[in-house]
Formats: sequence, structure tokens, C-alpha cells
Amino acid sequence: MSFVDVQVIPKPTLDGKLTIGDQVELVFSPPEGMEAATLVEPKEEEAAAAENSATVPSPEAKTDAKTDTKPKKKIQVINQKPYNDKTKKMSLTVTAYEAGKYEIPSYTFQSGDQSFATTPQNVEFAGVKKAEEEQQALYPPVKAPFPMGAFFGFLGILLLLTALIVFLIRKFSKKEDVAQVVAPKAPPLSAWEEFSQSYAKTLSMGYLEKSEFKPHYFGMSEATKRFLGKLHHFDAEESTTRELVQKLSAHGISSDVLDQWKKIFTNLDIVKFTDFKPTSTQAKELSQSIYSLCEKAWAQFGVKKNEL
Repeated sequence: MSFVDVQVIPKPTLDGKLTIGDQVELVFSPPEGMEAATLVEPKEEEAAAAENSATVPSPEAKTDAKTDTKPKKKIQVINQKPYNDKTKKMSLTVTAYEAGKYEIPSYTFQSGDQSFATTPQNVEFAGVKKAEEEQQALYPPVKAPFPMGAFFGFLGILLLLTALIVFLIRKFSKKEDVAQVVAPKAPPLSAWEEFSQSYAKTLSMGYLEKSEFKPHYFGMSEATKRFLGKLHHFDAEESTTRELVQKLSAHGISSDVLDQWKKIFTNLDIVKFTDFKPTSTQAKELSQSIYSLCEKAWAQFGVKKNEL
């Protein structure tokens, strides 16, 4: 397993310090050929070891914990961004809900039988109470007399604004009620309509003209899987090629058509998960084959839009 260096980018704060709940983004470049790798969820034993790696919370954190209802999970992954073709990077966003010094653990990513891991990083989160005290020390409150005339003037303006807001709410709520009665809800898209839109959108991105075959193949694969899953009523998007062919065989698909689908998804997987680059002609022919096969499937198993 290889390791990649991580760039720690904290969310901007007023004083430049992190407090509990602030987000920290871990940015890194995956090894070549592993752009589609996904985060491997740690086992329970590893998660427990990661929790024990943090230092004991500070006194301020203990005080804040009395009223904090957020889960205490030490370093917690809250978001994952996939590989970006422009920046050549991917990222994780983490945070902590207890104050203290932490070692952000090494996270493992896997693509097929290959994997890589990020390097551990150190970070510190301050308690909310401590951060407020430091801010008050930097900016002490300034006491000034408040004239009563200004108070009553402000109160009058506040009452007028309240009345105006109530009037506008009632007015627009009536318009919304009328709009809901007049405008019927649009019917859902059929499997063929949804596929046609996704297919056209992928082509409009111009990936083939720029020889960016991997995102083109990902787009075609996702659109086709959604179409087959919606057409035959099964979860196709998370299925492997072997699982997909098995599910299709249970829906009355002929062996000849099954062989065509297997060949198409095998060619898609080769480009999606390896460094292989097809020619523009091969990519166009594969896209046309996908469209033609989906069109035939809709004609055989689909229904007309007005019958949905």
C-alpha cells in the first residue's frame, strides 16, 4: 500500500484558531490510475483505537459538554469530494466535537484490488467557551448610555416592520395556494426520458473532443445503469457487471442481449478503473451501441409516457 501526502486546509475563522465543530479539509492527490478510489470505512476495532488516540479534553470542553448534544466521535469524516480532473486532487472534510489535540488518522482508499492511504496529521480544536473568552479579551465591551428617545423610536420602527412582514406573508401565502391549485404537478420522467437526458448531457460536455475518456465512460455507465434499474425495478447503480448481468437474466432478457450488455459494461469498466485509453472512434461506437440497446430495451419492456 502506498501513502500520499495531505494538505490540511482549515475553514477560515475570525482569529485563525479552530474551535469544536469547525471543518478541516484534507486535500491530496491519489496515485495514478486510482482516481476512482473510495474511502474504506474503518472496522469497529480501528475506530475505537482512533478515538483513544486523542488527548484528554480540556477543562473548557468539559464545561461546554454539559450543554453540547452533538455526538462525541473524536475525529469524524463529514464529507468526501471525488477526484477533480482540473485540480487532480480529491479531499475529505473532518471535524471534532471535543476540544483537545488530535492526530487525524490515516484514511485508506481502495479501487479494485489496489489501495492507498493518507498520512496522519496533527490538529488542535479549542473549546467554545475558551474561544469566547479570548475574543472578549481582545475586544472588551464598551459601555455607552442608551437614550430613551432612540429606544422608543426603534420600538416603533420594529412594530411597523412586524406589521409589514405579517401582511406580506399572508399575501404571498394566498398566491402560493392559488398557484398550487392552478398548476398541476408534472408527472415523473420515464426510464427512457431520464436516460435520453443523461445521455445527451454527457455528450454535450465534450469529453470525447478533449480526449477525456474516463469522465465520458463514467457518465455513460451511470446513465445506463439508472435506465436498466428503473426499467426492470432493481438496484443497478451499485451493482458490478457480473451482478448486473445476473439480475438482467432474471427479467427475461435473451442470452444474445445479455452477451451484448456484458461486453458493453466490461469495456466501460476497463476505461473507468484502469489507465487504458480507447480511441475516439471506439468511444463513439460504444456510446452508439449503448443508445441502440437501451432503445430496443425500452421498446420491448417500457411503456408510453401517458400510460405512467
